[in-house]
Amino acid sequence: MKKTQSKLSMAPVSTKIYFTLFLLLIGCAFVIGMLNYYDKTRFSYDRTIRYYRGDEESFSPSLPPKEQVGAGFKPAPTDPDEGMFFQKTYQELLSTTHTHCFSIAIVLFVLSRILSMTMIKECIKISVYSLAFAGMAANLGATWLITFVTPYATIMLSLSNIALCISFGAYVIIPLYEIWLGQKSPLPITDNNNS
Repeated sequence: MKKTQSKLSMAPVSTKIYFTLFLLLIGCAFVIGMLNYYDKTRFSYDRTIRYYRGDEESFSPSLPPKEQVGAGFKPAPTDPDEGMFFQKTYQELLSTTHTHCFSIAIVLFVLSRILSMTMIKECIKISVYSLAFAGMAANLGATWLITFVTPYATIMLSLSNIALCISFGAYVIIPLYEIWLGQKSPLPITDNNNS
């Protein structure tokens, strides 16, 4: 079966405007989230470990250092203006994970629905969906692993952030391009539905 138009490029102007405003707001929210993460960690391996595992032993030489997995781990140098960092507690991580599981899942569902209305190939859509949901799962899981298992999970957290940047970029840019710059004239595209 053949379709003759894109759902987004042929949408009424009012629909284009509210999709555009939503996508821009989500893009801003993601950038603010990354700025918040940068403010806490400076995108640094050592500072990320310090944020999740704390650095209280660097303030009190009489305390024995926490047992660290991995040779050579030392807390990042502490700026006196930043204060002391304490290891995240089970309750803190549980609360953050619970909130993010619900809210990010809803955001990803809405963004995936918007992306599903574009004319890009199904394999690209599936790749973006998979990257986004896997990135979010890895992001949430890495915080637990860094805190309670190994500081090397910081690498997993960094990779999940890269995956989220790529997927959120695709979620915002592809629909916006199609809404405002996509062809207005009907184009035949293949519908993958058998009905």
